This record gives sequence, C-alpha cells and structure tokens, in this order.
Amino acid sequence: MKVSFRLEYACRVLTALANHYGRSRLARIEDLARDEAVPANYLVRILNDLREAGLLESKRGTRGGYTLARPPEDISLSDIAAAIEPDMVSTVNSQPGASGPRVAEAFRRIAEAHASELARVTLRDLAGTGQMNYDI
Repeated sequence: MKVSFRLEYACRVLTALANHYGRSRLARIEDLARDEAVPANYLVRILNDLREAGLLESKRGTRGGYTLARPPEDISLSDIAAAIEPDMVSTVNSQPGASGPRVAEAFRRIAEAHASELARVTLRDLAGTGQMNYDI
C-alpha cells in the first residue's frame, strides 16, 4: 500500500487535534505546521479539504483556529482517506480473458479487507487517548 504525503500529513495533523480535543483553545495552523513538520502553505489546502468533508471546524480571527468536528473515536482512517484520497480503496473491474474474473475477485476481496481495516482505526487510537483496538 502506498500512502501519499498528503494523506499522511492529514492523519498526523488530525491526530494532533485529537490530542487537544475538548480544549477551549483552538489549534492555529502555524502551530500545527510546526509541531507536525508539515509545510504551512500545503497544510492550508489539506485543512480546507478536511473541513469541507465535515471532519474539522474552523473559526476565523485572533482566537480562531481548528478543532475536530466530531470526537476522535468517531473519525476513522477511512473517513480521512475518503476526504483526502477518495480513490485509495478501489476495486478492479473484470477484464476479458479466462482468468480476468478470478483476478478481479481477488483484488476486490483485498480492497474490502483494506477498507475494513481503515474503518476500524480511529483518531482516538492514533492519539493514544484510549486503548488501541488494532494490531500492527
């Protein structure tokens, strides 16, 4: 599996926000970029996509910043991947030829297992605010 920098950055920043979930102070983009070693100008686009997907809330102004739109246990890697890399989990259509349907079925099962694992891991797991419910 190949994970893009964009998806990795999104997961890292959301994990940082999960660690601060419930605090009254919002996270500023400059702080998130510095703490997670993500270029701030690139992070702006990622945060906008996450906000549009309903994973983040933002507020403008001197007391502005970002926070999770839902509790960390309600945001899975699947949600993040859907917002950032929607084609990450896709299936192969059956191709012509005698073995085409069998090969397509094998890749479909692999894609389903991959999607299932992505749905199982939440930001709470990554943030360390609860017991991890996945094995690596």
